[in-house]
Amino acid sequence: NVAVEARCKELAQRAEADMKRALGALAAPLKAGRGPFSTLAGNWVADLVRERMGADIGLHNRGGTRAEIDAGPVNVREVFEMLPFDNDVVLLEVQGSELEAVVRGAIEGTVHSGLDYSGLRVFVRSRKEDGATRLALVRIEVGGAPLAPEKTYRVALNSFLAGGGDGFKEFARARKLAQDPILLRELAAAAFARTPRIEPLVEARIVEEGQP
Repeated sequence: NVAVEARCKELAQRAEADMKRALGALAAPLKAGRGPFSTLAGNWVADLVRERMGADIGLHNRGGTRAEIDAGPVNVREVFEMLPFDNDVVLLEVQGSELEAVVRGAIEGTVHSGLDYSGLRVFVRSRKEDGATRLALVRIEVGGAPLAPEKTYRVALNSFLAGGGDGFKEFARARKLAQDPILLRELAAAAFARTPRIEPLVEARIVEEGQP
C-alpha cells in the first residue's frame, strides 16, 4: 500500500529528526564501565532517581548504562543509547539489614556488573586475585552515618532492580511506596531541560579503606 509506506517513511523521518534534537551539554564526559569502583554515569543516574523520589538512597545498576556520553553538546540519541531500557522509577522501603545484603552482593559478587549509589558510601578493602581487583565490604554509611540494620530506608531505583533484577531478590520482597512512570532516559532529558550545561559530580562513593 503506497499510502501506508509513505506514512511509515514520514514517521521514520520524524523519529530520526527527534533523535538529533539537542538537549544541552556536558562539561565533562559521563563515563560508565564495569570496574569495581564508582562510575560517573551511574552516580549521575542514581542522583537523578534519588532526587526524583525524595529518597534517602538512590541506586543504579551498571548493566543498565549501555553507552557513555562525551563532553560537549548532547542530543536525544546519546541519552537513548546510554539508557535504552524501558525502566521507570520506583520508591521502596528497605530494611537496613536487607540493604546491607544487597550492597555486599554488589561489592563481592561476580554474577553482575555492580551498583552505583547516591546518598550512600561503601567502604571496602581490595586484593588482587587472578589478575583482577576483588573487593570485600568493610562498612556502609548513609547520609554520613553508619547503616543501621534495624532501620528502614527509602530507596529509589529503576523498575528492573525493584523487581529483583540482577539477582537482588531483597528488592522484590521490599514494600513499594510509589512508582513514577517516567523512564530513566526521560529523567535524564529533564535534567538537561533544568540545567542546559551539566557538570557531572566527580565523587568516589565506593571508597577503598586507607585511600582519600
